[in-house]
This record gives sequence, C-alpha cells and structure tokens, in this order.
Amino acid sequence: MLERRDFLKVLALVGADFSFHSALGSVPRTAVGLPDKPEPPGRIPNEYSLLLPGEKEGLAAVPVISGIGNGALTATIGTNRATLRPGDALEGWRLITIVGINGVATAVFEKHVTHRGAIVYVTEQRGVIALIPKYIGSLSKIRPRPINPPHGVKLIRPAHYVPGPDTAGKYLLDSQEDPSYENVAALGAEYIGWTLVA
Repeated sequence: MLERRDFLKVLALVGADFSFHSALGSVPRTAVGLPDKPEPPGRIPNEYSLLLPGEKEGLAAVPVISGIGNGALTATIGTNRATLRPGDALEGWRLITIVGINGVATAVFEKHVTHRGAIVYVTEQRGVIALIPKYIGSLSKIRPRPINPPHGVKLIRPAHYVPGPDTAGKYLLDSQEDPSYENVAALGAEYIGWTLVA
C-alpha cells in the first residue's frame, strides 16, 4: 500500500508523462536551484495558536472570589488579594461584570496574553463554572504573518508563461514533510497584510 507522500509523487509523475513537457519529472533538483537533498520546507508559524512561556500558567491561575456586594468583590490569585469593581484588574484578570446566573452572583473575568486569552465565570460557592478560551489576544500584537521561503523558492504568477520545470511543485513534493497550508502558503506573498485569527 502506498503512503500519502509516495502516492502524490506517483500522481505528479503520471501527470508529467501526459503533459507537453514530459521531461519535468527528470529535471535534477540542482538544475532548478534546489539543494541536492530534500530539506524541511519553509512554513508559516501559526503563532496565533501559541502560548509564550508562562502564559498557559497565567491563564490557568484564575481568581478566587469572596465578599460580593455593592457592585464589588474580593478577588485572590495566589498571595495577591484586591477589592475589585467592574473594570478593575488583578494579575491581568479584568473584572467585566458581576451578574446573577440562576440566582447565584457570578463574576465574569477576562484576560489577554500575547496571542490568546480567556473568559472565566466564577462564583463564591462553586469557584470556576466556565473557562472559555479566546483565540485572539492583544490586538497590538497582530501583524502580517511571517513567511519563511528557503532557497528562494516562491509561488509567483509570471506575466507571461514560460515553459519549464515546476520548481515550487518539485520543492514541495520532494521535501521531508507532506504539503500543508503552513508550508505551501509560506512560498506565497501576503495577500492583504492580515491573517484571520478568529
């Protein structure tokens, strides 16, 4: 049984045999500017799904609350304790509101880290009743995606078609990894300068 990579290579060779350029499959890698041996492809690091060191622990350390009354509460995280009103924050956790859910006073907190965040619902009696991850963090950290095209291989659309080897296709199929969005898109230019993160 063929593995996926072998199947794609066979499929590419079969397609080359029936095209007008039957020699495409036999072009040496060095003839098109690629290294002799396949290497890991370039890729776009999906940094918006990453948590930087300490951020996972920071999102897991949620406030413990007590003393809800008169639009305020006492929140404790580790050894830090503060009286908070909506809009106030403790260790990055901002108190959004205090709301009654099924007759139980519930505090809603929100925290952003670099690329991620969380919303947490906390009660005095039960503690955390919901922790909702957010897939967007600090808006000031959003930037065009970093691309990493090694060996000068790029997906470009020339103004005029010039017959020749498919350098980008050969590079992707001969690499050490299966083609994926992260390594195919790394060969192309940013379309509008922003990446959809959520």
